[in-house]
Amino acid sequence: MANVDGEYFAFNDTCTHQGCSLSTGTLDGTSVTCPCHGSTFNVTTGEVVNGPAMRAVEVYAITVNGEQVEIAIA
Repeated sequence: MANVDGEYFAFNDTCTHQGCSLSTGTLDGTSVTCPCHGSTFNVTTGEVVNGPAMRAVEVYAITVNGEQVEIAIA
């Protein structure tokens, strides 16, 4: 999950290139960069911004209720 200017976005933690964890990557604005091979994904859409990954990561709907954040994983 990422907080971008107070808005939350949830996405699959696994890079679609070689399965590294995106949670240890770098968040810059709406882009998260995989620490293993540098693939970059847009956290709002899941789309690949920069390879070597070829497939988007899955994104999930979020509901914020006060201090509780609910993520809908279908």
